[in-house]
Amino acid sequence: MKVDTVVFDLDGTVVDTLSGTTRTLNIALRSYVLMEFTDDETREHIGLGDNALVCAALRKSEASPDLAGEVQEAYLRAYAADPGHLAVVHPGAEVLLKRLRARGVRLALCTNKSSRITGGMLRTPGLDGAFDAVVSGDELPTANRIRGICWKRSAARVARRR
Repeated sequence: MKVDTVVFDLDGTVVDTLSGTTRTLNIALRSYVLMEFTDDETREHIGLGDNALVCAALRKSEASPDLAGEVQEAYLRAYAADPGHLAVVHPGAEVLLKRLRARGVRLALCTNKSSRITGGMLRTPGLDGAFDAVVSGDELPTANRIRGICWKRSAARVARRR
């Protein structure tokens, strides 16, 4: 069986975004005089999406969940201002992407990151254009991302580009 499409996740798979995520979250938290997060705390919540990360930070500070929308918007603004800050492509990821591309494999990316961040996150380490299709977390309802619909939509976008 020949593989014609591979769908990747961004955070922790292609790019290490942990420190940059923690940094931008803390910019938002400081603006509301809330307790900052460590990389270890961010790691516990990073795969669940921006909203879950912000809500966990609010719980740590024992802040009202009513602040979630405001803090999340401050977090997204800070991230969008410098999305690739501290982002590092995982060793071997670029080589793998190039080898797959050379074999004619179509590449897609599925991420919980907001579309406001994803483009810059790929551009900064030189991965813009590396994927035939990208699906960002804000394009789908939260529950559907966990059920794999994001992966299916990524693969479908690649198939349409044939």
